[in-house]
Amino acid sequence: MGEDATEAAAGEGNARVSLSHYLLQGRKCFKELQNLHQLLWGKSEQLHSTIVKVKSLTVPHYDSSSLSFDAEPTSSTKEVWKWIELQPSGSVRTVSLPCDLPAILVRPTFEELYEVLKRRVDRGPSSAFIHFGGVLLLGQPGIGKSVFLSYALVMRLLAGQVTVFQNFCGAIYIFRPKGIDLVNDSQELADKHSDITSDKSIWVLADSPPNSMILHETNWFPIYASSPREENYKHWKKHVNPDVLYMNAWSWSEVVANRELCLPGGTMRSLAYFHMIFSLYGPVARTIFHLILPPLQNDEEDQIRFKEDFARYEELIEKKAAQTVLANDYLFIEDTPSAISHTGSHTLTLILPTSPIKSAQPKQIQRSYQLTPITNHVLSRIAQAAVRRDAEKGKAFFNQVMNRYPQVFGSLQGVVFETLVHRLLSLGPTLWLYDLPLTHGRTPPPVEILISLELSESREFANLENLGSQLRLRKNSPNIHPKSLNTYLRPTIGNLGAIDALALIDPSHIGWRKKPASYDPSLPTLVLFQCTVSRDHPISLVALNKVLDAVPANGTKNPVIFLWVLPGERIRKIINSEVRAGGSKHIFRPQLYKDAAGCKAVEVRQMITTFSTKRLWGFAEWVIGNDRIALESKGIEKKEIQQLAEFTKDAQYTGEAVVKGQRVVSNNVWHVLSSTTPGGANT
Repeated sequence: MGEDATEAAAGEGNARVSLSHYLLQGRKCFKELQNLHQLLWGKSEQLHSTIVKVKSLTVPHYDSSSLSFDAEPTSSTKEVWKWIELQPSGSVRTVSLPCDLPAILVRPTFEELYEVLKRRVDRGPSSAFIHFGGVLLLGQPGIGKSVFLSYALVMRLLAGQVTVFQNFCGAIYIFRPKGIDLVNDSQELADKHSDITSDKSIWVLADSPPNSMILHETNWFPIYASSPREENYKHWKKHVNPDVLYMNAWSWSEVVANRELCLPGGTMRSLAYFHMIFSLYGPVARTIFHLILPPLQNDEEDQIRFKEDFARYEELIEKKAAQTVLANDYLFIEDTPSAISHTGSHTLTLILPTSPIKSAQPKQIQRSYQLTPITNHVLSRIAQAAVRRDAEKGKAFFNQVMNRYPQVFGSLQGVVFETLVHRLLSLGPTLWLYDLPLTHGRTPPPVEILISLELSESREFANLENLGSQLRLRKNSPNIHPKSLNTYLRPTIGNLGAIDALALIDPSHIGWRKKPASYDPSLPTLVLFQCTVSRDHPISLVALNKVLDAVPANGTKNPVIFLWVLPGERIRKIINSEVRAGGSKHIFRPQLYKDAAGCKAVEVRQMITTFSTKRLWGFAEWVIGNDRIALESKGIEKKEIQQLAEFTKDAQYTGEAVVKGQRVVSNNVWHVLSSTTPGGANT
C-alpha cells in the first residue's frame, strides 16, 4: 500500500473511531438525561427541598492586598447559600447533571437570570421584549454560563415544564411529561412533536449555536450560553435578534461556598490558596476549581501537580502578555491552553456587566459591559513584558492604554511604577533613605541612611518557609547565609501581605547619618520594601509578624527599617493639592497598623525613598537585554558625587560599597519638594 493510501486509510479509521465515540457519548448522554427526567419531572413539592439544599456558612475574608499562600483571614461574615446535589432514588440508580459536576452552587446570578427569563416568556405577545428572538448569554469565559443551563433544566423539570436541551455537541433533547426524545432532523420533529412547535413558552437551553430547525420551524424561546468569541454567535444573532445579557463573574463568597458545599474534598484544600488564585488570576471558576485547583493539604503528589499547573498557568499569562504588547493593543483575548486543559479558556481582561444608568441598583445580569484588567498581577506581567521587549516602545504602549481607557485602567500607573522599581532594585543600586514624617519646609530633610544593594542570582522565593531556608546559614541557625546579604529578595508570585520585598544589609553596605544606640555593626540590618502610589497604606501587623518570624534571629536584632517607595510625582501632587492650600506640612506620615488586635507589637523605623517615573523608564531603556549590568560610578553624575560627599561628611559610619560610589538611583527629596511652586506648577 502506498504512503498516500496508508494515510487515507488511517484517516478513515480515525473518522470511524470519532463517529463511534460520538454515538457512544450520545447514548450515554441520553441515558443520563432519561434518569434526570425520571427523577425530577413534576416533583417540585416532593423533592425541591432535598434537591436544592440550604446552609448557613461562615465566610472568611482576606486583606485584598495580601497575595500570599501564607495569608490568614482578617474578618468573616455569616451568609446563607444554596446548592443543588442530586441523589439516586428508587429505580434511578445513577443520576448526573449535563454540566458533569457532582453538585452546583446556586449563584445569585442564576436565580436573578432565571427570574428575568421567566418574566420575558410569561409576558406573552404584549411584552415589550417580544421583538427579541431569544436570549444570548455572554460573559467571562469559565464563570459557569453552561452550568446555568443545568440549573435552569433542573428547575423546569421539577416544575414539569416542557424544555428543550441542546448540548455542546449540538444534540437536541426534548423533555416532555412521558419522557425525553433525541431529535435528529426536521422530519422527526414534525412527526413526533408538531403539537408543541408553536408553543412560545418552551425554553431551548442551548450550549451550542441553536440548530437551524429550531430557528425556522418552531416558536420556542432559545437561550444560548456562548463564549464571547463573536464567531461563535455572529450568524445566529444576525438572524434571531436576541436580547444580549452579560453574566457576572464570581465573588469571593461564592468561591468559599463552592469550595465547602460543591467541591469534593474542598475543605481539605487550604482556603488561603483559593484566595491567592482568586486574587492573582481573577474571579473565574474554571481557573480556580479546575485549571489550578489548590492541592490536598497532606497529599505530596497533589502538591506536585499543583506546582506544575501553577507554573504552566503563569507561563501562559506571560506568553499572552507578550503577545498583547507585541500587538500594541489591549483587547479581549480568549485562549485554549492545551498544556493545562483541552477545554480551558484564559483572559487577560475581565468582562464586567455594567448598567448605562448610573443610579441603577447593582445587578448580576446587565445588557452592557466594560473591560477591565482581570487583576493587578496580570497587569504587572504585561508591564514586565513591555519593559523586556523595548522600554521606549513599552512606555508609549502604556501611555496609549491610559489615554484610551482613562477610567477603566486607573490602576495601571501604579502597577507600571512598581514593576519598574522592582526591576531596578534587583540590579543592585544605591538608595537614599529619609525619615518619616516627610515634612515640607524651607530646610531640606537630611539623608538619614544610605544603602547599597548588589545583583544576585537568587533573588526570589516561593513562600515564607522557602525564604527562611534561603536566608539561614543552616537549618534552624540564627545566622544569615552570606549569599543572601545585600540582595533584593521578592516572592516569585504575589507579595507578603505587609511588604513587597526585603533585603538584609550588612555593615559594609549601609551608611548612617546618626547610628542608633542599639545598632550592632557586626550584624545586618533588615530593610522591608513597600511600593505604593497611595498616601494612606496601613500596614498589616499579622503579615508583618509572619515575615519577621521567617527571618533568622540575627537578622532582626538591629533596628528594622520599613521603607516606603513612592513616585516623586506623587509627592509633588500631595504638596500641590494640600500643603500649598494651607494644609499640613506633613506630606507623608508614618502609616498605621491594621488587624493589630492580639498581635505581637513590632517596632520599625518607617522611612521613605522616591523615584521619578521618567528616570525609571530611562534606567529601563539603559538595561534592556542586559540584566547583569552594574550600576557603578562610571555613570554617576557630578551633582550626585557632590551630594554623596555632603552625606558622608557627617556620617558616623559609611560602608565600603557606599564609599566606592555605586550609582544613587533614588531622588533627592529636597529637589522634589523644592520643585513645587505655590501656584501648583512644577519648575
